[in-house]
Amino acid sequence: LAFEEALALVRAEDRACCTVAHGSCDLELTLPANCKALGLTVPSLLRKYVDLREAAQEYVTSDGREGLWMGSLRQICAALDVEMVGEEHCGVDDANMVLLATQALLQRNATLREVNLDLEFEAFMAAPSQSLCLDSFPFVTTGGELRPWLEDVFSSFAPTFALLAVFGSNGRPAGRAILELEKAEHAQEALVTFG
Repeated sequence: LAFEEALALVRAEDRACCTVAHGSCDLELTLPANCKALGLTVPSLLRKYVDLREAAQEYVTSDGREGLWMGSLRQICAALDVEMVGEEHCGVDDANMVLLATQALLQRNATLREVNLDLEFEAFMAAPSQSLCLDSFPFVTTGGELRPWLEDVFSSFAPTFALLAVFGSNGRPAGRAILELEKAEHAQEALVTFG
């Protein structure tokens, strides 16, 4: 059953809705890769989303709890006084906890910022940068582990680059890195090639 057909079955296609994900990996990496492998297009509704981690981090910081890290779903639920039900990393349980955590943020009038992947791509292509943000690495990944892989991937069109680790407000690795390429054209080519 196609995603759009499932929405139509519950008459949801005309309702206002918001996709919420726990981090960027599922909607920015995993879903597009799976759709591409199957020859499918990512549904337009899933090209825009709210990142629960970012929303929760912004909320606890604005609430005076600076330095409190909102990495795991368990940490987010604890900070929002939402009882964790089920097993973490179990799809249905995680979906329910994302819903409950989102409701808790809405009840607190927290800011939920939309990530629009199509607008971000268009903006980058219109005014390219030499920098790319690489996201969704395991928090224990080191630059020494990334560098050989990046050298292999980028060697054909971007032979030289700098790699900068990103740390969260708590001083811990954030699972992100900034890749500084020699030319903006290299960054554009990488984005088009690898998404």
